[in-house]
Amino acid sequence: MGYDGPMRSLAALLVLCFSLAEPAVGYGYKYVHEVLPGERLRDIANRYHTSEKAIRRRNRLRRGKLRAGRKLRIITSVPSRTRRRIRYTVRKGDSLSKIAKKHKLKTWVLRRLNHRLLRRRRTLRKGMRLWVVVEGPKPSGGVKGLFQLSDGPGYRVRDPRRGWGTFLAISRIHEVLGAYSRRFPKAPPVQIWDLSRKGGGYFPPHSSHRRGDDVDVPYVLKRQYQGKTKLATPSRMHLPRTWWLIKRFLKTGDVTFIFINRSLQRALYHYAKGIGEPKRYLKKAFQYPSRRAIGIIRHSPGHDTHFHVRFRVVKTKVKTKTKAKVKTKAKVKTKTKVKTKTKVKTKTKVKTKAKTPPHPRSGRPDGRRRGAPRAGRAARSAAALDSTA
Repeated sequence: MGYDGPMRSLAALLVLCFSLAEPAVGYGYKYVHEVLPGERLRDIANRYHTSEKAIRRRNRLRRGKLRAGRKLRIITSVPSRTRRRIRYTVRKGDSLSKIAKKHKLKTWVLRRLNHRLLRRRRTLRKGMRLWVVVEGPKPSGGVKGLFQLSDGPGYRVRDPRRGWGTFLAISRIHEVLGAYSRRFPKAPPVQIWDLSRKGGGYFPPHSSHRRGDDVDVPYVLKRQYQGKTKLATPSRMHLPRTWWLIKRFLKTGDVTFIFINRSLQRALYHYAKGIGEPKRYLKKAFQYPSRRAIGIIRHSPGHDTHFHVRFRVVKTKVKTKTKAKVKTKAKVKTKTKVKTKTKVKTKTKVKTKAKTPPHPRSGRPDGRRRGAPRAGRAARSAAALDSTA
């Protein structure tokens, strides 16, 4: 990558980091963010899952543009991805546009980050050291990618050990309850009950709450019943605040189901209809008055103390890049030298006895006529001697 080795030391990172995350204190994670050239407050708020108003209030910002290089203190309940500034050593053939593209920056932002150096030198040369911004690692959650929910504006977590959820669930809870606290500033914070255990899995006495995409939120009760009972009835429930909270969850677009007892669902339905909610919206949102499995808000027994929100499951796309380069160089050198020297010497000595010529009269070697008796050994010897003589 061409980075300077010594600049990666711990001391350099502490001094030159763009945003540093500290342990969660109070109700969230603390960050120090240094403003980039041209960066807007809206972008910073979206990056840390908070609001512009919260950032302005904590840093006492006035209306107007942000000054590049200013450090902002940010507190959020959601762990966010940080970024840091490091040194990049210019290589042969590098240009500002190439370096900016490599680090996902705009060229003019890179110029502003190094305006003092580039003011003196208009051209890049090999060995120059420029400031660049790189993204830090993505925030990691529990064993299965779950995050622990911390107390935030508008809500408190009843038991942090039972408050592990997906990134989407944590973000939407923080978003909805934060808006609730701004809409009803005098209302007491809502207590968040169970999400999932760390790492997910079976979570008694629940039949669900295994993947971090479920959360139990108690109904908002009237003041005279707060702290005295958990059981909600149509007369005890604060209908305006409860309906506003449920409607805000529906508005996120990330909720698949909300389970509510049928008697409480009836009361909420008639209240929403009474304040002028469109019939088409109510038909899409509520199962009531039907008993069929329709609508997002559905009846489920055991939900008379809290309503159960189930968020959609985010499908993670796994990009696998496999580059297999197999270079096989097989050089087989076979040298086979077969030297065969076969010397066959065959000496065959054949001794053949001379054949006796046939008799002129009989045509037989022994001189006998056909049909004549064969002579004895002595006669044959004598006949042989006669023929040779």
